[in-house]
Amino acid sequence: MSPDASTIEIGGLIAQDRIMNSRVLQAINSVQFGLSRKITDAAEAVGLLGFARVRSILAELDALQSVQSAQPGVLPPELPLLPPFHASQARQAEQTAVRG
Repeated sequence: MSPDASTIEIGGLIAQDRIMNSRVLQAINSVQFGLSRKITDAAEAVGLLGFARVRSILAELDALQSVQSAQPGVLPPELPLLPPFHASQARQAEQTAVRG
């Protein structure tokens, strides 16, 4: 993990995409973390989750986008479709987190 990457910078990139932002905030506000208050800021969520967990969330979203693009109709219809720009934004945030 690059010491140059900041939680504010990565949080800002994540906040630009409603799906990435939603997934990161959903993760930090889950019962698993047991926080006493609701987190609503992506940068704060990145700081609390840590870069490794955020990278994992972004990779999961990127993989989901790839499956949706390559094999339409394979995923259950109840899963929301990711907008086409989502994968590139996820990669940009991930690259920012690991640049060195």
